[in-house]
Amino acid sequence: MSAQHPRPSAPAAARRLSDVILLAAVAVLLLPAASTPQTALGAKWFRFVPEVIRQDATGPVRLEVAAKDVSSRVVFVYAPGATSPSGRGIATYDLRDDGDGGDTLAGDGIFTVTLQASKLVGGLTEDDVFHRIVGFLYFYRGTEAAGPWQVQAPVINNEIPPVTVRRLASDVQASRHVVNIVDPEFQAIGDNGRAYRRFYDFFDDDYFGINVVTLPSRFENRYGGPLQSDATGTGSITGGLNPMMGSGGGLFHVSAFPLLGYFDGAETGVNHELGHQWVNFLRAVPALSTGAPHWPVSSLAGGVMGWSASGGEGLDFRCLVTEESGALRMRPRTTQAEFTDFDLYLMGLLPADQVGDAFVLPNSTTGGLACNGGLYTGAFQRVRIQDVIAAVGERVPAAGQARTRFRIATIVVSQDGLLDDDAMAYIDYFAARMELTEETLIHSGYLKATGKPFAVATRGLGSIDATVTPRTVRDFSMTVSPRQLSIIANQPARFTIHLAPTSDGFTSPVSFECLASVGMRACTFDPPVAIPGTSGTDVVMTVPSNTTWQTGYKWVVRASAGNLRHSTDVVLNAR
Repeated sequence: MSAQHPRPSAPAAARRLSDVILLAAVAVLLLPAASTPQTALGAKWFRFVPEVIRQDATGPVRLEVAAKDVSSRVVFVYAPGATSPSGRGIATYDLRDDGDGGDTLAGDGIFTVTLQASKLVGGLTEDDVFHRIVGFLYFYRGTEAAGPWQVQAPVINNEIPPVTVRRLASDVQASRHVVNIVDPEFQAIGDNGRAYRRFYDFFDDDYFGINVVTLPSRFENRYGGPLQSDATGTGSITGGLNPMMGSGGGLFHVSAFPLLGYFDGAETGVNHELGHQWVNFLRAVPALSTGAPHWPVSSLAGGVMGWSASGGEGLDFRCLVTEESGALRMRPRTTQAEFTDFDLYLMGLLPADQVGDAFVLPNSTTGGLACNGGLYTGAFQRVRIQDVIAAVGERVPAAGQARTRFRIATIVVSQDGLLDDDAMAYIDYFAARMELTEETLIHSGYLKATGKPFAVATRGLGSIDATVTPRTVRDFSMTVSPRQLSIIANQPARFTIHLAPTSDGFTSPVSFECLASVGMRACTFDPPVAIPGTSGTDVVMTVPSNTTWQTGYKWVVRASAGNLRHSTDVVLNAR
């Protein structure tokens, strides 16, 4: 999986952005939002209650923030419509953790301020695209300070249509484009695999990729990458990590969006993370390897995938580079990015004979590079697609045989219960925008622009199906007890698997397997195959003894019947 796009501290981010803009290279953060300093000060998560605010609401709304340090002083600077983190606020509010003033429980580390809805939704404009910057969070402890963290309020009105929500279980519901899964432990554990495995309890294994959005939001950057490669000739991994995700082999890609305000299917960020399925794994091509997991500073970096700063952080190179009279013409890019020829070739959307050459600039020229329409006459390196093919082989399947339509599911993991209808409609709206075939307004951090959804960014060569359709066939459920077991080291461990039909009966045989870390021994099942029938049945799973048992070994247990698969995890603690 590709590296996450870490963010610098907020002051550093502001300085870096200013410095780069002063240079004509105009590289900006691909996700220009509040940042996540590596410090004990800051937020574990934040949310509004309600999660999504109606534009015509008149009552109180709570802003809740779980602080990393419960002794912090948490301050919200109200700055509606701010265009930079240095803007002055209209008012300042100290959040409370004393069980008063709207705070639910004293001393629980969740700080609260209550605001009138009109303060959050007032002044919403079309180019806000239903999420409005309302201010910033700061954290203080003695002489230490951290911030600002940008806060956006998600706003819904009648322009976002209601959706039909189908309850699939006490902890799962789905609309046409979103699956909502409740996981009270997700914020503490951060295991996306749990959500994926629960997803496959109700959905077939025919989704190319899955996006995971989390509520409450966390001030973390989005990330994405391959679980397995869908082609050779891209340099990407070929092994499969998807069994631990509950997939039987159909899942290729995962992306995570910890911050709700940065999930928009029409925005470059979604295209960028999906693009990491194929870009950039060309370490066998020296001129391109320095940019991994993005591109080096080059004509390729002006596209969706950008270029890599130190540490692998993805930056947007807003410059169009073309060859002219043995030099390079450097024109500023004034629109949102599209995928380049090299991107489209690696994605299987463009044949090799239609791929233009790439031009790579020396890393040393990054700082002073001018992108003002002038000619760059310094050194550069030409890379042809045949150089790529010589290094990693031809792409198979090639354009014309490769998939062009990608089915992408969106899961939203909620903490305290199923989302209400407004929240489901809101997230469904942004997930559905992956399917758009025309440019549309986007709002990402301080950026307001005309976005290019996947179909536009691929020049009409690719498309996305964002619908999610629950299974309608007869199914079974699986529970394992206990979920956690303490044992003496070098003793076997036994768990009971209970299979039950989800309707009138399930008469197909169910087989079992367990998946664990490398070097851990296989499980046995008694009986090895079982039929739930009409009343259910039990199976005993035994984990052999091991002298190296330690606390916290995790196993994924999977039950399969044809195309149906259900997974759950168990934990062994040795003493």
